[in-house]
Amino acid sequence: MCTGSEANDLALRVAKQATGHRGVIVTENAYHGVTTEIAAISPSLGGVGSLAEWVRTVRPPSGDGTAMVADARTAIAELQAAGHGVAALIVDTAFASDGFIAPSAETRAALAAVQALVRAAGGLVIADEVQPGFGRLGARGAGSGAAEASLWGFPRHALEPDLVTIGKPMANGLPVAGLVARRDLMQAFGERVRYFNTFAGTPVSVAAARATWDVLHDERLPEHAADVGDELRGMLAELAGRHDRLRGVRGSGLYLGVDVVDPESGDPDTPAAVALVSGLRERRILISASGRDNAALKLRPPLPFSRADAERFITELDGALGDLG
Repeated sequence: MCTGSEANDLALRVAKQATGHRGVIVTENAYHGVTTEIAAISPSLGGVGSLAEWVRTVRPPSGDGTAMVADARTAIAELQAAGHGVAALIVDTAFASDGFIAPSAETRAALAAVQALVRAAGGLVIADEVQPGFGRLGARGAGSGAAEASLWGFPRHALEPDLVTIGKPMANGLPVAGLVARRDLMQAFGERVRYFNTFAGTPVSVAAARATWDVLHDERLPEHAADVGDELRGMLAELAGRHDRLRGVRGSGLYLGVDVVDPESGDPDTPAAVALVSGLRERRILISASGRDNAALKLRPPLPFSRADAERFITELDGALGDLG
């Protein structure tokens, strides 16, 4: 495959074929891609009104996570009552479009409960690792624990997916993607469904993916992302202490978020976040805004990002905040 959108599209086809259902559960501001099928499960593209009739949303596992579990019970009941059944729960394992949710005992408990509900309803669990995968969240040495040493997001939340989707980061941006799944699921799918992809396995992309894999390991980029990410998060926290527009610095490795708020009310300030993104672009730094209110700055620099790069980013963000007044 060529893109994460295609990988997620195939994952849904496998889930629907395996379960005999078509209902899908996503988080309330999820983004999973741009094909017709996947845009229909991506509320961040067009809001809840843009979703297919067989899609239901749940709140992400923030706080104590009980809201997500309650929403999942309602979503499953609605999908079953409508005759759709439950084919899959799909989550971006950084919850980036929902404003970033850091792993915690509460998130793990909530996701375990939701997984159990989905599986009891006959559905599968899909982990979308297109953006957070391949070490972007940072990875520590083996002595730090399996989750922290992993290149993936799903172990950090104790997710146990049936299918995992990966995308262009596996070849440093060249068009290649993939689906990792339980053998029994793919064997049954292959026996019943015809699937092919014109550019699947093209030698150029495969060579790029192999070279990227070698560089990730030879240059220890996941460990580098963990170290520099910790430093950058500390710098952001210090900057937030000086600017009351910034709150809630969070994230892991080189995948971070920080809320932009109204200094007086503390409410999400979408115009200010958009202005900061534009101001940084004028300073030749590219980031984006994310979250339900589009008021969280989304930081996702290349994995070789250095401490000097982090310091420059903080300097320019400080200047852009000053320009806001």
